[in-house]
Amino acid sequence: MGQWSLHAQKWIERLRDRLSGISPKWLRSIFASFYAERDRWPLWLPIVFGSGILLYFWLPFEPVFWSVVLAAACLMALAIYWPSPLSLAASILISGFVVAQFQAMRVDAPILERELRFADVEMWIEDVETRPDGSRRIYGVPVTIEGLEPSVLPKRIRLSLRGADKAPIPGDWVSVLASLRPPPPPIAPNAYDFGFHAWFAQIGAIGFVVGDLELIESRRQISTFERWATALATARRTTADYVRDKIEGATGGVAAALMIGDRGGIPSEVTENLRIAGLAHLLAISGLHVGMFTFSFFFAVRFLLSCFPKIALQFPIKKWAAVIAWMGALVYLLFSGMAIPTQRAFIMVSVVFGAILLERPAFTLRSVAVAAIAILIVSPQSLMHVGFQMSFSAIIALVAFYEAVRHHPTIKSSRHEGVVRRSFKYLYGVVLSSIIATAAIAPIAAFHFNRVADYGLAANVVAMPVMGFVIMPSILLSYVLLPFGLEDISFAPLAFGIDIVLWVAAEVASWPSSQFHNASFSSTCLILITLGGLWLCIWRTRWRWLGIVPLCAGIAFGHLTPAPIAFISHDGSSIGVVNNSGTLVMIKGRRDSFAADIWSRRLGLNPTETITYRSTSDPSCDSLGCVMRVADNDMLAISFHPASLRDDCRVATVLIALYPIKGRCREPAHIVDRFDFWRDGSHALYRTEVGSRNAFRIETVGASHVTRPWHAN
Repeated sequence: MGQWSLHAQKWIERLRDRLSGISPKWLRSIFASFYAERDRWPLWLPIVFGSGILLYFWLPFEPVFWSVVLAAACLMALAIYWPSPLSLAASILISGFVVAQFQAMRVDAPILERELRFADVEMWIEDVETRPDGSRRIYGVPVTIEGLEPSVLPKRIRLSLRGADKAPIPGDWVSVLASLRPPPPPIAPNAYDFGFHAWFAQIGAIGFVVGDLELIESRRQISTFERWATALATARRTTADYVRDKIEGATGGVAAALMIGDRGGIPSEVTENLRIAGLAHLLAISGLHVGMFTFSFFFAVRFLLSCFPKIALQFPIKKWAAVIAWMGALVYLLFSGMAIPTQRAFIMVSVVFGAILLERPAFTLRSVAVAAIAILIVSPQSLMHVGFQMSFSAIIALVAFYEAVRHHPTIKSSRHEGVVRRSFKYLYGVVLSSIIATAAIAPIAAFHFNRVADYGLAANVVAMPVMGFVIMPSILLSYVLLPFGLEDISFAPLAFGIDIVLWVAAEVASWPSSQFHNASFSSTCLILITLGGLWLCIWRTRWRWLGIVPLCAGIAFGHLTPAPIAFISHDGSSIGVVNNSGTLVMIKGRRDSFAADIWSRRLGLNPTETITYRSTSDPSCDSLGCVMRVADNDMLAISFHPASLRDDCRVATVLIALYPIKGRCREPAHIVDRFDFWRDGSHALYRTEVGSRNAFRIETVGASHVTRPWHAN
């Protein structure tokens, strides 16, 4: 590695010498800054690696794996024998591509090809998740499904269960009558893709149970790993029920969510209050929770060991505390359900504790980079999860900021300072950290959720100290006391802290204009914003401020992104149009449906303001269809029945038909019929002005995903 670094340094010096004679002064200045910060170059390695992963997921087709491996081998050989930063970057980029494709191939499992109604299913239950409305989600491994051959059985299925007399438990063998369907495609182009995440979770079908479950005899031998997993799931479920029994109401539901990862006992109105107040991140066990839990454990163990002078003076108690705290983090990971955000957080704290054991600085961007690469190698699909994006955006911004200002007198603490001054610095740090983290995650929240909590900063300033000093230490103490039946000691402060957080959420959510709804913007805009933010965080010299350019460009282009004027679901069961007053009108489907909720959010509208065509004259509808004037000379027609086809063809610029047209209409500039959304999935219609004329553009889900493995059906 040292020889490679020497070759790379010679290469960059030769390039600097060549540019010094032919380049403009401003370009030489930029290159000089780049060379001066060569110690920061390794921090870009996970970004280049992640770019390779992103490239694979973005491709509209599935490449041949062995050709990709061959290209990767050639680029790696080039980086070894002709070392340079460019050859290294190219080899790392394609390495990320290969890792992502290998992971997609590794989890390859059958996907249900068609809908099955009232099919007999025999399965082994892996896990049971309680929902806020009292229903349950059952995750199971099917052994037989009526109408399917064993070779095409999905590896896992997810079923919804309502009103069962007896709830199933993990490890049960059950026979059920169920309706199954493939994982649904996105409800709109560029919207959340459940099929993608289901593929990597190896869920090949979803559906609901009809009637009751019947317990049956075991249909196959259960492996040791499955037995342990079942025992753990049962322990988690029992503990969650016990916590909710001991701590009543929504407080108990939140306590179970923070301890076990089971959010089923939280009322929907409480969850919505937390979202509006910008505190919903507290419910998902992630880096915040794991960090607070493990470092509370770390400092508690280190304090206890320091109380014994012989041990403290003769042994490395800091390293001992790190190992014990890491074991505590492992227990928390297992009992919290091992969700993907929790796994990421566990890897991150493992890197931090590893740095402590190696006597290296723990909280640096290098540690963050190592953790990011480790996570992306193990689980490359994490890059597409909003949790990964938000957690690393926040931690990178915080670590970069405190690296830059750690010696500033308002940040750096001294042992000679009094309690009042230290308390002021702590409060100042909490406010400052909340501002930085909120600003870092705001673009990602706007991209994925189409809303931003306007008063999230105020809510977090109050809630975060309560989380850090009351709730998470109480959870740690609860884990210690539960086996001895002494949990009441810790449950009292835990409930008190949660009540404060819920009160803050309800209070902030009641304030006027407590959230801002924004229209969707393209992923290109988010990438520009992300690159600008990373440029600001990674570099140290003045040229870091060049990151403002892509950051501002991403924000500006996001505001210029056109919004659709009509949506069609993949099966034609839901159709929505934006009328001339800017309201989403559901032509087909309920106003409170999932499609209406997603479409209204992507338009930057409040979902509660969506209406149906029966309550408005814009568009004009009858039993045969609807027509709406889009502009002065353009009409949008939606035909329910062939009887309206002749009139609609004559007047429409864009025609949407819920039946096959088969060439019977050629006058409209754009035609979408039953075959189109059956073949290409959900559609979105855009209108743009080209000079004095209107131009229409149609985007489909199938245009970019039709040949990927997670959308093979």
